[in-house]
Amino acid sequence: MNSLAARLDAIHAALLLGDLGQIGPLSRQLTEDLAAAQGSDWPEDALQAIRAKAQRNARALDAALRGIRAARRRLAELHEAASGHRTYGRDGNRAAAAPLPTTLRQRI
Repeated sequence: MNSLAARLDAIHAALLLGDLGQIGPLSRQLTEDLAAAQGSDWPEDALQAIRAKAQRNARALDAALRGIRAARRRLAELHEAASGHRTYGRDGNRAAAAPLPTTLRQRI
């Protein structure tokens, strides 16, 4: 029981710190802890505490995933802006404009 609570707390701390590399190993350890705890007779209040921690972690993980998606969208926008500017067509939809030339030519 204590190992489950500690593991859930460690996962939550990793999520809050943005240490996403720790989530995989901690989740595997949590799975092992859950397997070892199968068949145990736990009091209802202990189960409720574990459930609350798991729900808290689920919310934190959802928030982390939303943040990662937002960052990826922003990086894509920056990449798009660096590759050429955008304009809008007559229909109001965004359209790609040709990138500006990187060299200047002298006209005679």
